[in-house]
Amino acid sequence: MKSILRVALLLLIVIIGFATIAIYWTFFKPLPKYNISAEIPELTEEVKIYWDDFGIPHIFASNEDDLYTSLGYVHARDRLWQMTVTQLFVEGRIAEFLGNDALDIDKYSRTIGFWRIAGELESNLDSRELRILQTYSDGVNRYVADNRKALPIEFSLTGTTPLEWTPRHTIALSRVLAWELNVSWWSKMMLGQLESKLPNDMLQELFPRWEPGAPRNLDERQTRELLGSMDAFWNTELAVRKLMSAEGSHVGSNAWVASGAKTTTGRPLLAGDPHLGLDMPGKWYEVHLNLNGRNVSGATIAGAPLVVLGQSDHHAWSFTSLMSDDTDFFVESVHPEDPTLYLSDSTATRLEYRPFQTVKELILTHEGDEILHEVRYTQNGPIINDVYQNKDIMGNKLISMRWAGFEHTNEIKALIDMSWARDMQEFEQSLSTFGVPGLNIVYADTAGNIAMFTVANLPIRTNPALLFRNGAVAGERWNQFIPRNQLPRIVNPESGYIANANNPVVSENYPYYITAFWEPDSRIRRIEEVMQSNSTHTSQLYRELQNDVYSYQARDITGIILPVLQQSDLYTIQRALPYLQNWDFRYVQSATAATLLDMFFINFVENLFRAEMGDAFYENFIKMENMPVRVTTHMLKHGSSWLKTDNGDTTFRDSLIVESMQQTVRVLELSLGSNASEWRWENLHTITFRPPLFYEASLEEDAPNALKMIVNNVLSRGPFAVPGHSMTVNNTQYNWEKPYEQTLGASIRRIVDLSDLSQSESVIPTGQSGNPLERHFGDQTELWLSGKYRIFQHNNNIPERTRSRTMTLRPK
Repeated sequence: MKSILRVALLLLIVIIGFATIAIYWTFFKPLPKYNISAEIPELTEEVKIYWDDFGIPHIFASNEDDLYTSLGYVHARDRLWQMTVTQLFVEGRIAEFLGNDALDIDKYSRTIGFWRIAGELESNLDSRELRILQTYSDGVNRYVADNRKALPIEFSLTGTTPLEWTPRHTIALSRVLAWELNVSWWSKMMLGQLESKLPNDMLQELFPRWEPGAPRNLDERQTRELLGSMDAFWNTELAVRKLMSAEGSHVGSNAWVASGAKTTTGRPLLAGDPHLGLDMPGKWYEVHLNLNGRNVSGATIAGAPLVVLGQSDHHAWSFTSLMSDDTDFFVESVHPEDPTLYLSDSTATRLEYRPFQTVKELILTHEGDEILHEVRYTQNGPIINDVYQNKDIMGNKLISMRWAGFEHTNEIKALIDMSWARDMQEFEQSLSTFGVPGLNIVYADTAGNIAMFTVANLPIRTNPALLFRNGAVAGERWNQFIPRNQLPRIVNPESGYIANANNPVVSENYPYYITAFWEPDSRIRRIEEVMQSNSTHTSQLYRELQNDVYSYQARDITGIILPVLQQSDLYTIQRALPYLQNWDFRYVQSATAATLLDMFFINFVENLFRAEMGDAFYENFIKMENMPVRVTTHMLKHGSSWLKTDNGDTTFRDSLIVESMQQTVRVLELSLGSNASEWRWENLHTITFRPPLFYEASLEEDAPNALKMIVNNVLSRGPFAVPGHSMTVNNTQYNWEKPYEQTLGASIRRIVDLSDLSQSESVIPTGQSGNPLERHFGDQTELWLSGKYRIFQHNNNIPERTRSRTMTLRPK
């Protein structure tokens, strides 16, 4: 018996030993070191990297090649798995590493063609741009080559190895980011489907509208001035429309800037917080670059040697999405007798057919299968039916897609030149090659200038429409683009400030169609209120505003429904009334009224639309919150045939209001208890930062428990209660299909005082590192949740001014 126990004990020791070794190699061996020296053969001179208390690298180099090689090295050091996921996606190779379950993702990627368009764009780059991308790639690949035995845990979990990074991967990444801000995909597809289901008058009321009198960036006078510079081109456009018989008539961000006339320092003050999806480790990687004494710092994306928003020694910039409608869908007709041909031109007298262009894509899977995926192209773009997620409601239509991201623009050059520009003129000139995504670039400089420049590559549509277009009609196709010098710009306005929150940038007399997908006006109304009501603008004011949770949307809706609810003596309604009547319309965590209104609004939208639309169409309608919020709010404010209020009778509308609030109170009583004090916003509205791919894999029915444990306890952080709402400046949007867990928000918050560029303020939701056991994995989350910031040092004296760890990279 004792011998058996000794053997068992020995086996246990061996097992523990192997487990300890496995844990060390899987979790702790990949932990990066900071105070080290390394030989990098690709360098020509020594580079110093100083790491601050939050793992921000300050890279000091004496030449451009070494600077970008070192940036690639630190990106790979902290975000290698994130970069590898990008590579697999843009190449359409996820199934090759992760199995057949990812096959549809690869088909989607290859049909849109990120990798193909990147190859085309690469051939158009000049020698400097190619050199920067190549030296950056060299740095990435050098880190991988020297650290193959210390790879992040995700490589062990998936059994994958890093791929070689190339300039083409960076270019493809830039197109993926542009596609992420494409707001028209779902909305147009949804409206196109509803066109065949609803009467025209009901369909038209689903088209998004901007509230009359709500803030725009250019008023009618400014827009008329813009028109004056466009007369010649516009007259040509009218002639073209006559010739062609065509005569006739929501992802977001906040950014604002004030001139020195409104600040205590006499220099501009700029703030920005782009709203993107929130995952682990997050979108942005902050960095400070010092090239022979010249400084550029800010937010980069692992995989690209580009400061996307940030500052130099002379200027600072942030951005908001233009919400540009840069995608159209075309109905294509196949030849009735030859499926290899499509109808390319159709007039009253003739039909002309052309052969589809085809690209055959071979997709390999982890299981060893070889899948041949054929992508067909028309003159308007790729046929997308095979990758549209709701194939069951597409019917037999053949639909092609034209996206501005297919055009040849050069965002790589623009972002490099923006960073190193020496004055506003150079900065604006650098924007000339920027095409996608459409952005509003908010700018300030040390000379005292403030500005907002709109950049986009948008077609001139002879007949703007949110529905499907006819691919065989010449007047429906993209033939010309809005000239860059006729896009909106604001420089040093009399108001002394500029603010944008994805609201319209021009008035209705602007002749070109930009988009119908502006964000609801709640955020911009609040920003304008604060900017106008404060004569002196300070960093403290901007910190408070970026974290502001007051909702004009809540005020408007509450004002409409309260008089109706007050007429009811139902017990459930009486329970809700005191909270709504005494609410200050702030989505603080303790607000019970916030819970009541949000759940009510979702119930109201469903009660109003689902039965008429049907389940499939309704699910599409709510995928992009921008649509149901704007449309339903407009109907409640102005009446609608959907609400049967066109003749002034509000009986049906009022019954829906009461019914939806009754549902709300009953659900809350069942889910959170009869004590209304438990209905606080914090008990519903939370955020959990999770890793892409792994989280989705852990949700599968056959997912191993070990995977679930690692995802939930090692790779994720949360849940955390969060204040705010999608309609507050502090945007904490949740998915309507899975309320009320936040999925989108401030991916970074930055405040830059142009009087002292060495002391900018910044915070990201998670942390710099992608390694879950590293100290900088999630070390900024508490700051971000509580509305606090870090000081971002930006100067030539980092070693003396900050407590830093030092990495020395030397040529071999």
